Amino acid sequence: MATPHESRVAMKRVLKIALGTLAALSFELLSSTAFAFSGEATDGAFAALLSMPGAGPADGFWDFPKPDDLPAANEAALIAYLAKQKKAGADFNAYRHFGTLLQHAIRAGQERTAIWLLANGADPRKTLKDGTDNAVTLSASYKRQKVLSVLKTTYGLEPPVASAVAPPEKPVDAARIASLTFTSPADDKVARDFMRKVAAPMVFADRKPKDVAASEAAVAEWTALAARMKPEAYARVIDDDQALADLVLMHSRSATALDAALAGVPKAVLQRHARAALRGLAQRAFAQFGADSGVASYAIAPDVWRALWRYLPRPVDYQDWPSLAGRIQPELWDELFASGYANRNADTALECIPSSMGADAFKAAWPKMDAHFSNARQAVPRTVLSPFRTFDTSSCYAPGNDQTRDKLLFMASLDMAHPVRGIDRNRVAETAKALLPAMEPFIDDSNATAPAKPRLADARPNCRFELTGALYRELLRKPVVIGGPNSLAVYAESVQLIEIPGDAQCALLVGGTTQVDGYVSGDVDGFTGPETNPRPSCPDPTDAYEVWRERDGKVERLDADMGGDDGVPRLTLVQDTVTGRKYYLHDGEQYGKCHSNNPRLPFTLEWKQSPQGLALVKSAPSSELEDALYAQCGIEKEGVRCKGITAPGFAAVTDPTRKDAFSGLDIQPFIQVFRKPQFDAYQAAVLALDKPRLAEFKTEGVPGAWTAQAIKSLASASLSLAEKRRRIAWLFADHAQLTHALDSDVLQSLMGWLPREDWGPVLGVVASNPNTYYGIDSLKQNASEKGLGPLACDFDRAQGLNCGETWGVNR
Repeated sequence: MATPHESRVAMKRVLKIALGTLAALSFELLSSTAFAFSGEATDGAFAALLSMPGAGPADGFWDFPKPDDLPAANEAALIAYLAKQKKAGADFNAYRHFGTLLQHAIRAGQERTAIWLLANGADPRKTLKDGTDNAVTLSASYKRQKVLSVLKTTYGLEPPVASAVAPPEKPVDAARIASLTFTSPADDKVARDFMRKVAAPMVFADRKPKDVAASEAAVAEWTALAARMKPEAYARVIDDDQALADLVLMHSRSATALDAALAGVPKAVLQRHARAALRGLAQRAFAQFGADSGVASYAIAPDVWRALWRYLPRPVDYQDWPSLAGRIQPELWDELFASGYANRNADTALECIPSSMGADAFKAAWPKMDAHFSNARQAVPRTVLSPFRTFDTSSCYAPGNDQTRDKLLFMASLDMAHPVRGIDRNRVAETAKALLPAMEPFIDDSNATAPAKPRLADARPNCRFELTGALYRELLRKPVVIGGPNSLAVYAESVQLIEIPGDAQCALLVGGTTQVDGYVSGDVDGFTGPETNPRPSCPDPTDAYEVWRERDGKVERLDADMGGDDGVPRLTLVQDTVTGRKYYLHDGEQYGKCHSNNPRLPFTLEWKQSPQGLALVKSAPSSELEDALYAQCGIEKEGVRCKGITAPGFAAVTDPTRKDAFSGLDIQPFIQVFRKPQFDAYQAAVLALDKPRLAEFKTEGVPGAWTAQAIKSLASASLSLAEKRRRIAWLFADHAQLTHALDSDVLQSLMGWLPREDWGPVLGVVASNPNTYYGIDSLKQNASEKGLGPLACDFDRAQGLNCGETWGVNR
């Protein structure tokens, strides 16, 4: 008889064996998910059902191999065939074309089949693979009453009570508004919320007649409500930044209405919220110009501006609206400056107005331009000619050539022929030859004949860098999302070391491109059939950037005024040899179909204090700095080249020492540069299957690229197949990490040695990421060439297809 001690030892042995068996079984289940059922029987079941009348795609085609024993096209034969496939091991909850057999039967109107599938293991709660609909909602949508009845009586499942389409929200709760007595803060809040609903659409309400009518009706409701308020209640409701801005905005069509609205606002309230009142009108201010004539149309009438100015305390603070002069009628400029507007820089105040407006309006406005803007005689010719310069430096639009010609002749007659660098004679001759004579006095060819000494020279960042734990963990987030709460999600792709003045530690410029979740352009398959999704119109911005620096173990994110070009720009640190100031020079590259093919002049960025804190922003327009760039930079076959700058992208022969993290790298190579010892240690730990050390790495965080390299290295490792499989089992056990590691190269590296039964986790990742490119077509071809036909079929099934199936929009 065993002693208690011997019993405990025996029990521990049994428990150890049981745990080992359980672990092995867990991995076996994980690695063989795709093989728990018969793929051939499942293919046969889908082929039979999708061959039934009405079960094919609404558009396009699903072309799958037809079984030799395909049943007759009636439900009785189909059900008998499905029963046969069930016995052969068919998975009735597998997906093909984003739906299960049950879901496709409901879509196709095969109600008897759907009810039989429910009785034979089909899960009614499973949703479409790319959506939220299940058997209940699909049956309700397709009006399959028999299936709905079974779902209710047998499974207790019913469609949601709420309508599939929610009723439109009422713009105003008339009863609540009518009941307001303005005796409590709650009533004041309701009134302000009402103002927000009325005012918010006004910014764009003038675009469509029906919107104008709707907004005017809403304003009338507010006017009626305001008339019921006692003066003290009216003043109390309006004593709020947003409320006063909304008040001005909703009355921005009529000077009389705005005057009446502001007359009841106490001066103290206007004093407190003057900037908000200005915002209410300025956000609607814009000018449009006729495509050929350049005739202007302004959103705000002059009398409306005058009504506002009568009530605002002087001087008015225009710091949020530096370009307001270019958005209102020139006849108002005298009054604008008298009210406190102080921007005398024609570049930033007028922006593109001199280029966009017609010749007659330009001639009429010129005396006021000359009087109010100190650099008008130099800046205005440059703006008028901006569409014709070598680099596409701005978005300025020029009306018909005759309008531009008349403006040039007018400026020449006033002895305003300030030389403008960068005008491309050949380009003008090709597109607007008639303009050349009038343009001649303004063309500066000095940089073509006698290049000036480069003003901007290479500079090296004066900072050191350590990839600290805080920055490392932030870069490892999946995904690394940058951009503020009001911007589109931008997934970080690149990183570059950057200097912040006064900081000894280099910061990171992190950037990436916009990704619209759930949207794929081009030909896509779906539950009801293939279709062609159009490519999204140009998002704005298409990319975004932040600067990350560490402060007390936390990552601080600073704004970077760049991006929007659908690509990764190059920044290089340069120094102005005249002033000694440092700038970051942007290479000017633009990407994407929504940008001009013409190269853009490189531009400078610098560190400035903003209301949100320190930020890397574009330098204020400076004709001096711009002229220096035109003298220094030109277009060659390889792209834009700048004399005196050796950084990649700016010189034909770059300084090899600049090809480093200061020039920008993708995130994964960047991490590897600064964590090379850890990368080597991780690879060694995988090869040694040092589980305690690997657990430490997992806690610390492992880049996907490190795991990818570890997987690829196993192909050539001098280990037995059994030992390789042990390591793969460990690497595959973390599904999330495997997702970050997998790419087409990793999958190809596994093809030569990994047994089919170990591919389950990989196929699970492929199935869960249908929009990720894994080079599946190449993998299937490789598998077939190696005699691995069943594995090729597994790839098809992971993509939701029958073995050997193809699909398309057009045959």
